[in-house]
Amino acid sequence: MTYVSYVMGAHRINARIDDDLAAKLDVLRASSGASVTDVLREAIERYHASVQAETGSHAREAFAATGFVGCAEGPRDLASRSKAYLLEALETKVAREGSKPIGYRRAPRKRRP
Repeated sequence: MTYVSYVMGAHRINARIDDDLAAKLDVLRASSGASVTDVLREAIERYHASVQAETGSHAREAFAATGFVGCAEGPRDLASRSKAYLLEALETKVAREGSKPIGYRRAPRKRRP
């Protein structure tokens, strides 16, 4: 078999393969009980994952490649101490303005029975 035609989703793909690959495809199909479409779909998924793992095509690398990662300035530990930095900035702002932050409410005292 040198010509394979299968349907994947709404896309129809035709692929020319040699006799050796056709035999391998038949073995995979027969041993797994899966259709040609399912065998090829799984092969594409695995190959895609393999290529992504080799090239590092993950979100962080994609953002770094576009210049998004590292485009801002700030302390090196900002991710791990973001709440502390936010609290510090709010305290500085409140001290400068001499007022309480918007939405600030003192916690109600617990009443004793």
